[in-house]
Amino acid sequence: MSAAEKPSFAYKWALACSLLALVFSIIAIATPEWTVDGNKTIGLWVISDNGEQYTWTNQGEYFEPFFYTDFMQACRGLMMSGVMVAGLGCLYHIFVLFKNKINMTSGNILLTYYLLASFLLLITAAVYSSMIPQPVCIDGSTTCTELNEIEKYMYRGGYGYSLWFCWISGGLFMLPAALTYEGGKQRRKEKMRDEARQQHSTEAM
Repeated sequence: MSAAEKPSFAYKWALACSLLALVFSIIAIATPEWTVDGNKTIGLWVISDNGEQYTWTNQGEYFEPFFYTDFMQACRGLMMSGVMVAGLGCLYHIFVLFKNKINMTSGNILLTYYLLASFLLLITAAVYSSMIPQPVCIDGSTTCTELNEIEKYMYRGGYGYSLWFCWISGGLFMLPAALTYEGGKQRRKEKMRDEARQQHSTEAM
């Protein structure tokens, strides 16, 4: 592979990785299996309990208040933001390849898009993973200061495939971020090399 083809090759591989990561993040946000605990299945938008489904929009419909708490709302907001940023990054990436605008500027823009998407998705997964097994006090709050105040834990069941897709997509977006940045940097080096050769040829004449 010639040096001139390397930036384009890196951008194409980066687009394939970013589209795969985008599909994984859409699966994560659209499927309802973030936690599986016995006969209960918890998703971002729907919780299933003994065959009955309760949605996040009907405040207080489900008897356990955690489904409507701030940390669940934060996870929903972060997840939606991550998917939207990732989608915009993929669209811009396709535009860059279609118009052959591979340069340091596009590399930096795509780096920003993909790193931001990665952070949003990973933060979503981290917040959910750390908050869903938290203890519940005897008075119903989640701010226990002593062990003997803990009545139960919110959910300590296994994590579902939706959460794993969120973790994987967040990590996967780091690869196209690195590839596009490196591809843009290589194209800049080529441009500087060509300009130096042209200047040298002009001086030689």
